[in-house]
Amino acid sequence: MRKKQLLAGFLAFVMVGASFVMPGNTLQAEAAKKPLQKISVPKKATVYVGAKKKLKVTKAPKSASAKINWKSSNKKVAKVDKKGIVKGLKAGKATITATAKDKNKKTLKAACKVTVKKRLIKSLTTDFSSTVMEVGATKAVKVSIKPGNASVKKLKYTSSDNSIASVSSTGLITAKKEGKATVNVSTTDGSKKSVSIQITVKTKTASEVKVSGILAEETSIKLEVGTPKQINVTVTPENAANKKLNYNTSDPDVATVSESGMIQAHAKGNAEITISAADGSGISTVVNVAVVQESKIRTIVTSDAEADDQNSFMRLMLYANEIDLEGLVFTSSQFHWAGDPETGVEMNSWAGTDWAKGLLDDYAKVYENLKVHADGYPAPNYLQSIVKEGNIKFKGDMTGETEGSRLVKEALLDDDERTLYLQAWGGSNTIAMALKSIQEEYANSSEWNAICEKINRKAFLYLIGEQDETYSEYISKEWPEIRAIVDGTQNKGLDGIFWTFAYPWMANIAGNTREPELTTTFSGDWMFGNIKNGHGPLLANYHLNSSDDGFLSEGDSPAYFYLLDTGLRNLEDPAYGGWNGRFVKDTDNVYRANGCAFDYNPYLRDEAGNIAGGMSSAYTFTRWFDDIQNDFASRADWCVASDYGKANHRPTVSVSEGTDLTAAPGERVTLHAAATDPDGDRISYEWWQYYEADSYSGDSDGKLLPEENSSKHIATITIPKDAKSGDTIHMIVKVRDKRENYMSHYQRVVITVQ
Repeated sequence: MRKKQLLAGFLAFVMVGASFVMPGNTLQAEAAKKPLQKISVPKKATVYVGAKKKLKVTKAPKSASAKINWKSSNKKVAKVDKKGIVKGLKAGKATITATAKDKNKKTLKAACKVTVKKRLIKSLTTDFSSTVMEVGATKAVKVSIKPGNASVKKLKYTSSDNSIASVSSTGLITAKKEGKATVNVSTTDGSKKSVSIQITVKTKTASEVKVSGILAEETSIKLEVGTPKQINVTVTPENAANKKLNYNTSDPDVATVSESGMIQAHAKGNAEITISAADGSGISTVVNVAVVQESKIRTIVTSDAEADDQNSFMRLMLYANEIDLEGLVFTSSQFHWAGDPETGVEMNSWAGTDWAKGLLDDYAKVYENLKVHADGYPAPNYLQSIVKEGNIKFKGDMTGETEGSRLVKEALLDDDERTLYLQAWGGSNTIAMALKSIQEEYANSSEWNAICEKINRKAFLYLIGEQDETYSEYISKEWPEIRAIVDGTQNKGLDGIFWTFAYPWMANIAGNTREPELTTTFSGDWMFGNIKNGHGPLLANYHLNSSDDGFLSEGDSPAYFYLLDTGLRNLEDPAYGGWNGRFVKDTDNVYRANGCAFDYNPYLRDEAGNIAGGMSSAYTFTRWFDDIQNDFASRADWCVASDYGKANHRPTVSVSEGTDLTAAPGERVTLHAAATDPDGDRISYEWWQYYEADSYSGDSDGKLLPEENSSKHIATITIPKDAKSGDTIHMIVKVRDKRENYMSHYQRVVITVQ
């Protein structure tokens, strides 16, 4: 009966939501039915060689739907693509024609006369106008061209006397014998611009022998965060008068280098270490440094750019030090897509892509403070480099490879054997496109079986509901062995416990309640004061409920809550439960939430609104709310605290007996917990049995608490006599520091009955 009521409520919600959408769609459909009567384009246009210009098509009426075809009369002068973008190839004239069909299939035409011109070079400047060189030395000429978008940039280099100083076609001057010569640099585009360099060549003396080469032992170095590495180099010639070298890094956030060439890796990313001779010879070499986080959990996020995704993204930035983030990819969903002019698909509630780069700009402003409080925060430039556009044209878009799908594909195929957690905050279509492209490339090859084994071993999907059909219709059928957590019930795409964190006014979907005792840290005063206000430029962007400044939504955060090391060991088995909720196996490889995993919620209301208690799938997640929110608030303080001592930091706890024990029925087991707090704060301990997650189900189930003689950090329990061999009992110790915005940590001990 209860399930029927919940289903009826959910259907009513869907119908109400549909009622807001249908009228607009009807109007759009009616508008789209108007027949095309006329098309027009600009009569004339000018394009420079190598440049592009988009020709705008005007339709009559404006709302008419039409497929526009384009053609160039002279493809050697100008070509045009299917979007009406004209590219100038060489000076001349061409006619670009646009055609379309009206309702009677009559061809409508519009033509634009395009003139293609060269953009000539106006000036040349070199980085030096004269130089003194020793016999045998080389020096490269760097030339600046204005304007920078000149059509033809090829230059001609000549020497007045090649026997004294020669110059290559790329501007490398070689000193040959004592004397003077002039190197001339001239344009080849017909602009007749030139510049000259006076060269004086001297005979080399023993005291003036300069460095002619720097050879690095390794030109590419891979380091883990926190690891040092000495660069070893050889300087030639051996008799160079001054062998001193200068070392510089392109990104000190990623890696720094000392005066002696010692590299220190700081954050994931890439940096170039330039080694240059200090004797003025101009000799240098570059060592490429890739900083990785080998020991951390590897993940890629795909997002449909909704407001709650943006909130989840901001919180994720504060936890980015704990995971190895390899991609931030835009994807579509059943709610949001960018549209596709080629097929006439209109945009639907699409927030664009600029917001992510804007938030990362603000992350850069708090980055130095975050590094004070924890190691491993990725460099801002690195994060900007992994923002990619995936398949976003329409719901379930799998029309072809994109930057985002290729990033996922390459990560799945690379040699890194760590599990790759693929988060779907929107639809799973970009992930599906990556898998499809792998299948298309290898299915008929001898490598296919090995590729399948690799992907199945490596990939782990975390879906926030099923926001399109690509998981059920493609991934689960073509890649059935890929592991996944689908936060929802099968064939009910958005029926999941994530709703308790996504838009509170919809929290009762499928019984996902948010009791007031569990949501004190979601109020307007708390959210505004602890998160948004006074916590730096990044969190100033955080979206709150416009009516009361309270919590709006972070429906996608559970996907990475699962990856955080809280000590609950939920990565070992999603059925253990953690900050993202608790899940039960649906198939051999797939875990689901709602309707499967239940914990006892002491605050659950009855139909009259009275506290009655009861089993709740939502409580597998909501039971952690206060701990999650207070941890967030403490990290928010990190954004503005440049002093470690002016913010809170998480304590840690371990159990000396270990985390996997065995015991016989009736045996007394004593556990000793030891906690440390980096701030020296007082710490409280709490022990409890997570009986919903274990397999013991006898008379004492849920009643195993520390015996009276146990102290706060010591727990003694007696294994029930009715426990069967193979039963598991899960004991949790939680520690928290004594702060208003406290931070907590846990340790789960699993006792297996002999």
